[in-house]
Amino acid sequence: MAQKIAIIGAGISGLVAGVYAQKNGFEAEIYEALPNVGGECTGWDRNSYHFDGCIEFLTGTKAGTDLNDIWATCGALDGDVQILNRKYDVAYNDNGKLYYTYNNYELLKKELLRVSPEDKEHIELLIKMMTAFSNISKPAKRPMELMSKGDKLKFILKYIPMGSAFKAGSKITVKEFLKGFKSEKIRAMLSCMVPMQCSALGLFATMGGMCSGDGGWPMGGSAAFSNRIKEKFLSLGGKLNLGTMVKRIVIKTGVATGIAIENDGVEKIIFADFVVPAVDAKVLFDKLLGGKYHEKFFDERYSDPERYFLLSTVSVFLGVDADLSQIPHNCIFKSKNPVDVGGGTEDYVAFKHYCHSKDFAPEGKSCVTVSFMNVSYDYWKKLKNTSEEAYKKEKQRLANDVIKELSAVYKEFGKVETIDVVTPVTYERYCGAYRGSYMSFLMTPNAKLDSFNGKISGVENLYMAGQWTDLTGGLPTAAVSGKFALQRICKACGKPVF
Repeated sequence: MAQKIAIIGAGISGLVAGVYAQKNGFEAEIYEALPNVGGECTGWDRNSYHFDGCIEFLTGTKAGTDLNDIWATCGALDGDVQILNRKYDVAYNDNGKLYYTYNNYELLKKELLRVSPEDKEHIELLIKMMTAFSNISKPAKRPMELMSKGDKLKFILKYIPMGSAFKAGSKITVKEFLKGFKSEKIRAMLSCMVPMQCSALGLFATMGGMCSGDGGWPMGGSAAFSNRIKEKFLSLGGKLNLGTMVKRIVIKTGVATGIAIENDGVEKIIFADFVVPAVDAKVLFDKLLGGKYHEKFFDERYSDPERYFLLSTVSVFLGVDADLSQIPHNCIFKSKNPVDVGGGTEDYVAFKHYCHSKDFAPEGKSCVTVSFMNVSYDYWKKLKNTSEEAYKKEKQRLANDVIKELSAVYKEFGKVETIDVVTPVTYERYCGAYRGSYMSFLMTPNAKLDSFNGKISGVENLYMAGQWTDLTGGLPTAAVSGKFALQRICKACGKPVF
């Protein structure tokens, strides 16, 4: 009889873990509290519109990469999935004049020089650093402890040539690097790429990767992406339980022996040979493990929020009764008035539309997302706890302010007919995201560049997966962690490590 693996959470890490479990002779069963899969990698319908809540670009769309192999193996990117590789990432609208961050080194350099010739030296430094880090990647074949000596050596040798550049880029934030540009326009254009608190490595690697042909957008968006992995898992014989809340992990004499679910108000024990929690780390330690276990890796990060920054966001989703296909798909402009995003203000408004995907809106209409990073979780949490009515009014106020700023630049935004607003509290409520953070700890200049190996001290047969096991998190980390969890289980029970 095949050994059973109980997987908690049907986000990307849980689904990927499920696929690899089935492919390696285990009996995998996933338990998900929500009525749908994907976790934060999702989309939803409002009236006749489909709003996408996750993928802006996807690392691993480039064929031949280790991450692409994971996506292909799990059905997320099979041969039928069209990848949209955009010519540029974002357009800056300067009173009607447009400037573009092209996903091509020469075009980008030429465009930035057109914006600000006096920034030639810093522009050339940016291009140099992007080129150096264009192929930087984390291990995706096997975790370090399961690599052969030869593979470890190859991995180390790959990074030796970029040693000095790596050191320089990791010691400053994106915000500090952008201060080197004299042009406010260039600073605004590049501020959309990665969070400003990240080390500059994040900027170089992201832009370099996109210029190298990675970072496309899978047609169909986030929900379709997650559902393809779900279908692959089910086709392999995996079992999926949606709308099933896991209350705790059952541990006996230091061994995880299963999970306890809530069934019609009655606790039911599900026995398993291995347990893979693929959920928010705080949910795992505080709820599923009852606060009885601790790991220095996480305790250190939660106790030092300046060094290990968590990013919250608020997004305004709009259904517009107008065809925006002739407007840049991703655009930023300086607002007429600062936008109060709850606990702070923003001087720029960045929006993206999805006219390239015909399934997102009725013909002649458009879906739009406007997101603001680094908003105050405490502001939105206190507001919701104090008054549900006040919370809803504040979301509507924000949407109205955003529409006003958009309409001042593009008259088409005067035809908004559907509105939805997502706050940090939304991420917390639906996904259990700690402090409403949609990513894990950011890679700041002072953060340790280490990963968690998935093994919790004092508990056998439990292997953690999810974006919280590594810095910055996101879909690539989630996918890799799901694969690594199964490789570690294979090693533990004597199976060949695929």
